[in-house]
Amino acid sequence: QNEMSSSSWDLNFPSQFGNSTTPWTTVSQFYACWESFGSTLNYAWVDTYDVMEAPNRRIRRAMEDENKKVRKQARKQRNDDIAALVHFVKRRDPRVKHHQEEQRKLQQEKEREAQTKKAAKKLQTQQQREEWKIQAERDMQQF
Repeated sequence: QNEMSSSSWDLNFPSQFGNSTTPWTTVSQFYACWESFGSTLNYAWVDTYDVMEAPNRRIRRAMEDENKKVRKQARKQRNDDIAALVHFVKRRDPRVKHHQEEQRKLQQEKEREAQTKKAAKKLQTQQQREEWKIQAERDMQQF
């Protein structure tokens, strides 16, 4: 909630997980959005140094650089944790499994159709070749 309120995401963010009757388009939107999640928090609470206590500009900049590294690492860790959670949930979601099974069946059907077309094309080519040979033999016999 805190990240969503401080983020620049639009209000159409699919926050609803849905249920077993939720259409696949909604489910895929939900996972696509959460798989591309990026935290917008500034992570100031993980700062190692208080830059206001720096005695001079050079040390202050070194402190800022160190704080920047720590913030970046904390943001990356948070994003990785969320991505791992999404992956964990998606891997176990029966709606995703059902959709993957449907896609696999469709792919197998397409492959069968392609093989059937290929076999028909091959048979047609062989028949044309035989007809051509017969026609060529007739033409040779006429001479």
